[in-house]
Amino acid sequence: MARSPSLWLHNVSARLSNLPTGQGQGATDMPRPPGKLIWLHCPTPEAEPVVLEILRHLIEYDLDQVFLVTKTSPGALILPGEPGALILTAPTPAESTAALRGFAEHWKPDACLFFASGVLPNHIEEAHARKIPVFLIGDGNIENGLQGPALRGLAARALLRRVSHVFAQSAKWADLYRRQGLTEDRLTLTGQLSQGTVVLPCNEAERERFARALAGRPAWLAAGLGPDEEDIALDAHRAAARHSHRVLMFLAPDDPARGPDLAARLAQHEFSTGLRSAGDIPDPDMQIYVADRPDELGLWYRLAPVCLIGHTFGAGDPQDPLAPAALGSAILHGPNTRPHESRFQFLDDARAARAVRRPADLAVALSEMLSPDTAAIYARNAWEASTAGVDATEIVAERLYRAAEDRGAG
Repeated sequence: MARSPSLWLHNVSARLSNLPTGQGQGATDMPRPPGKLIWLHCPTPEAEPVVLEILRHLIEYDLDQVFLVTKTSPGALILPGEPGALILTAPTPAESTAALRGFAEHWKPDACLFFASGVLPNHIEEAHARKIPVFLIGDGNIENGLQGPALRGLAARALLRRVSHVFAQSAKWADLYRRQGLTEDRLTLTGQLSQGTVVLPCNEAERERFARALAGRPAWLAAGLGPDEEDIALDAHRAAARHSHRVLMFLAPDDPARGPDLAARLAQHEFSTGLRSAGDIPDPDMQIYVADRPDELGLWYRLAPVCLIGHTFGAGDPQDPLAPAALGSAILHGPNTRPHESRFQFLDDARAARAVRRPADLAVALSEMLSPDTAAIYARNAWEASTAGVDATEIVAERLYRAAEDRGAG
């Protein structure tokens, strides 16, 4: 297939606009190991969990494969654990013809994967010209990454003709790609891909001991709260206790060392308080239990059907919300969701988490969430959302693997 005039116009417009065309430096510094090589491009830090999950699935097919991940952000992409496969990280090659030819000659990929939201037109063009199978995660409109407004539609169509297969993340994007000329045999509507979920461990004997002590009492968890959020959570707990006088609050401070002082302050406010580091166990009259041992959030998520994620109403970075979701804990959070905005939004949309915009609204939200029926719905949605996308990721990995195998065999 000849080079596209509309893509040529994109390059001209990009140069005239002085737009960055990639990093380039260091993209070919490492030697190319022997064996089949799959190239995955990670356009943003937000895409990294998706790429890691695809890698995890690919490795299950063949540990002898080599994986090259190009990134626009600094730092290596590391798969947790002991993957047993060779994963290399390199800067994104510049979009110039010379740089891309040198990159392709050096690495000789057997298959490659890009994201529509961070599309690199010349990378796709070069791969296609070398008969390298090109796959696309359909998570956006590729026209947004193209220059030359008059011919962006034509350029998008030209790019899609060069792509072996598109994995659409939603029906909305699938419909768009059809309108842009993509044929049904090169389109799969997968839905959202897995972003990975770390299931936090817990001591099962301790979980059973606390469950017996609770004896069916309603409970909720304020997880990783900063000092500037404690009064917000306490006000919400007071309000919830007016509707459910037996409700117990597990309070896990962001710094476990603050536990004893926090428990003492709560006692001064006439709360019946227990302290984990002192070996306390909840009794029927206890109102707040300070969970101040490190690395035990997995225990409290399993015991509390509802949790408030700390640092979402105050300063600092909140934890990954997929951790409580994976354990079936319904999630409340404030407006500060960086650096996990996409994950919080994903859970909000799935009705697995509830955003509370103002501290004054937390009490009402908590009381509603503590309703057994509501908590059960959110908890089920949380678990389903946290595990969603595994099958979709497997579809992508299997296609990539087969394409690399077929090309290597040829």
